[in-house]
Amino acid sequence: MNYKRLGSSVSHVLRCVHSSLSLSGLHWTLCTDAPICAIAGNGTRIVAICEDALTHIVNLKGRYSMPPFLISSLPSKIALHGVFLMVATIKATLHVWNIFSNKTVVKSESLLPLLNQPGGPPDQGK
Repeated sequence: MNYKRLGSSVSHVLRCVHSSLSLSGLHWTLCTDAPICAIAGNGTRIVAICEDALTHIVNLKGRYSMPPFLISSLPSKIALHGVFLMVATIKATLHVWNIFSNKTVVKSESLLPLLNQPGGPPDQGK
């Protein structure tokens, strides 16, 4: 990740470069307006979430798999497993998408009921 100054604005860059011996020498660049704060990938997709909560999903050739979209707040945890992308946000919401069929599986579900259960976290040796 890097950034470039373009006129009076700054463009943030995610660059993918493979050697000529792997994946036919793939080389591409993704430019974003906001800094990238979370990234995940697997053998077919790369997910980058920016500080403005805009989520970019591209394939290994750098083409968008689905249009960029906003999540409810900044990510706390991001996981990409098989066809599923899971994002837990800093405001305790959960999002899950099937990124191959471009479908929402869980849309902005609150995790607060799980965090506020009686008993809370275990004692830290008190």
